[in-house]
Amino acid sequence: MALGRSWSNIAKRHYPRLLHTLDGSRAMPSHPQSDTNPLFCYTSGRWLWNEREQLEARYRRFDVSSLQQAACQAVGANECTSFKKIGEGNYNKAYRIEMEDGQKIIAKVPHPNAGPRAHTTASEVATMEFARTVLNLPVPRVLAWSATD
Repeated sequence: MALGRSWSNIAKRHYPRLLHTLDGSRAMPSHPQSDTNPLFCYTSGRWLWNEREQLEARYRRFDVSSLQQAACQAVGANECTSFKKIGEGNYNKAYRIEMEDGQKIIAKVPHPNAGPRAHTTASEVATMEFARTVLNLPVPRVLAWSATD
């Protein structure tokens, strides 16, 4: 019995969010920042520890209209008619952009925890190009990329 109480005290001290969520009461907010726009926030999962830090490490605010303009320039379109987040992983988010002429492209934005943007983005682009051209794998062609916001 004493061991159980002692473990309970340790758990409450080190895992309060987990206990708070599991005890039937209202769960804590999933993101501490006032900007909860799902385009910028991580929305695909939860963490049992350091959730606030994990979510902040995957939060990336960016200029949506600039990304849409860059996408239009990359495919020679005049206007973007649809922009939506289609998925996210541990290190980036993927967006589907549709143009007025029906072209559809995917844009990826790295999370801050992915590493230095210039290196991680350049490495991903080079790897995709190598897989597509040298290994002849069915990998999408990168139309344009940038390591800046």
